[in-house]
Amino acid sequence: MKIIVQDPDTSFYFKHPRTWTPNEQEAFDFQDTRAAAEFCRENNLADSRIVVTFEDDRTELRVPVGIIRT
Repeated sequence: MKIIVQDPDTSFYFKHPRTWTPNEQEAFDFQDTRAAAEFCRENNLADSRIVVTFEDDRTELRVPVGIIRT
């Protein structure tokens, strides 16, 4: 399982500070949704999505950051 942050306007994924990538595989893995949500709030990324991907590559969960409570 991988937990990443996506910008819904560009569809790019957070890689590291000031760097976003179109490649989901290169995205930074937050390890848990709470860490990803806190990161988004601390960096004014409330419009972003948290994306949870699974190893089977068929299942994916996308949640808007704005609806997550930490």
